[in-house]
Amino acid sequence: MSFSVDSFVADANNVVVSVQWCYTNADGKITNTHVLNTPAGDVELPAVTQTTLVSWLEDQLTNTAADFDAAIARAKSQAEYQAGFKVYVREDDESYAIPDEPTAAAY
Repeated sequence: MSFSVDSFVADANNVVVSVQWCYTNADGKITNTHVLNTPAGDVELPAVTQTTLVSWLEDQLTNTAADFDAAIARAKSQAEYQAGFKVYVREDDESYAIPDEPTAAAY
């Protein structure tokens, strides 16, 4: 359960104005862009690190790690549910069946 910042945007005055972030846990990840309340901190651009960016992000996000964990769990559950979907196609006799998987042609 952790945040990382993949990239950021700085304005012409070398002030970091937004970050592209990722939250990851054992079940998946959520990514988004966050526009920072500026100035986010008093660190000059050449000294900005991953730790600095993540601390600014965590200070400003209104969602908690628990919120992101729940969202990832919902997405994982939905994906697992949808993985069981099957498409049924109308047959010549007006019944419906799952089409045969195409087989590779022998060469």
